[in-house]
Amino acid sequence: MLIALVLSSGVLAFGALFYNSTITPFDRPFFLSSVRETIIATKVNWMCHCANFVDTTNYKIDPIAEPKENDYFFIEMSDGDHLGEDFFVENKYVKLTGKFYIDRGIPEEFKLGHIEDKPDHARVFKVEKMEVVTKGAVH
Repeated sequence: MLIALVLSSGVLAFGALFYNSTITPFDRPFFLSSVRETIIATKVNWMCHCANFVDTTNYKIDPIAEPKENDYFFIEMSDGDHLGEDFFVENKYVKLTGKFYIDRGIPEEFKLGHIEDKPDHARVFKVEKMEVVTKGAVH
């Protein structure tokens, strides 16, 4: 009985470690909204692998407003292309047209490093079209 308890505890610990260090199909969003949106977004350079884009539309209306946790999202390119970090450093604001997934998750192209835990699930915007609005270094 004691051996079974110790063995099952070890399996649970291994399962928790595997879940926190591996992105599984259960981490992906599944249900795409039917509403197509066009938003102006900018990338936030967090010191973690978190949802790192924010819709700036509300902040042009009220520049004093602070983004809330729900305002941050991941992007996923609809054609499977992956844009490098340099693209978003060079282009401060981008106009994105696409659809948000209804459920939260981690986008398909998100890759974990060797020692990182996977990020919390967040909103994901599937980009159909992208256009640079302004160029310049992000401050």
